[in-house]
Amino acid sequence: MTDFSKALNLDYIASYQALDQALQKKNYQGGIAGYLAVMEALTWYEKRTLATFDAELSALRAARVLYNRLARTADLSSAIATEDDVDYLKDLAKRLEAGCDPLAALEKSRYAKKPNNPDAIKAEPIESTAVELHSRPTLFKEGAKKKALKAAALFALALTVVLKIRKGFIQ
Repeated sequence: MTDFSKALNLDYIASYQALDQALQKKNYQGGIAGYLAVMEALTWYEKRTLATFDAELSALRAARVLYNRLARTADLSSAIATEDDVDYLKDLAKRLEAGCDPLAALEKSRYAKKPNNPDAIKAEPIESTAVELHSRPTLFKEGAKKKALKAAALFALALTVVLKIRKGFIQ
């Protein structure tokens, strides 16, 4: 069992380093650390564009922690890495080469939403009220950010009017 565990741990280290090199070739300074930094620097709006973004970020962080643990371990014969860990790194490396990694998918979704792109997704017109926004569970569909901002502006305006009436500025 110890030979298998040692081989698995060494395979994990090799897979991690190969992924790190591939990311450096894709101009992510620092390899996996740079890729993680870019992922963490994204806004919540960009992160929610991809359904699996949080899972990918957590898995990559865990992979980095596991690699650091293995790098500091003198005895690699104990079972630390699993086959699933190695498979995840190899799968991410394949997706990176194919342009299907999380950041590439995010960039593709950004490109698809640009107005000068003939293949762009057409957003629905903004003809919504605050009541309509709260009654529909479609807040995260296309054009929802503009609708939410419009609803927030309407709410702020209504709140301002109510406060001015209470203070006696408006009769």
